[in-house]
Amino acid sequence: MNLPMHPMFAAPLGGWEVVAILIAVLAFWIWMVIDCVAHETNLNGKLPWLLLIIFGNIFGASLYFLIRKMTRKGQHAG
Repeated sequence: MNLPMHPMFAAPLGGWEVVAILIAVLAFWIWMVIDCVAHETNLNGKLPWLLLIIFGNIFGASLYFLIRKMTRKGQHAG
């Protein structure tokens, strides 16, 4: 018995969709590099984060976003 497949899962991503995702990932990565350079105050805090973002790519940028940027946001709210 063949069940109909949902159209979203029937075809792989097209070329423009892949390009859009890659541009979004690159923009996020660049945003995290700029945020680290602009907001980390001392070199002992800035250098390890910057190296993690650069060499860890999207994983490192995501870690920086979740650990540093979100905690900074929470500190300014109060």
